[in-house]
Amino acid sequence: MLPPAAHIAGTSPGRSFAGSLSGGADLHETLLDTLCQNHVKRGVIHILGSLSMATLGCLDHGQEVYVTRRVEGCLELGACLGFLAPLDGKPDLVVHAVFSDISGALFAGRLLPPTRAHAAGFIVHELAGEDLARRPAPGAGRMLLGP
Repeated sequence: MLPPAAHIAGTSPGRSFAGSLSGGADLHETLLDTLCQNHVKRGVIHILGSLSMATLGCLDHGQEVYVTRRVEGCLELGACLGFLAPLDGKPDLVVHAVFSDISGALFAGRLLPPTRAHAAGFIVHELAGEDLARRPAPGAGRMLLGP
């Protein structure tokens, strides 16, 4: 049995896509455009590779806003995961990452635009079903993925 705070929606697998980002392409803009052109409305996204610049966000729980920080240089993604789901009827991309710079310093958080890819690959697994979207979550103060 799931705890009362958990909300789930049934989905089924759809299509899968693989591609690459390079040359300073903005990760959010390019992925969102590519997915929309292929009529993907919901999906899970995995990204590996390197970035030349990242804008990171960390949620300030008290103010319910993202505090941002920009990191530039040779950045290597150790883990990068996200999802695409409707928010207020429009496609919305949410991506979180852990990466390091050339000195080995680690960074983590939500990737926000602008975030520039140096050379990165992505895999998207489409989720079929109409129930999954970002909606207000009672008590969380945020828009969360759910039915």
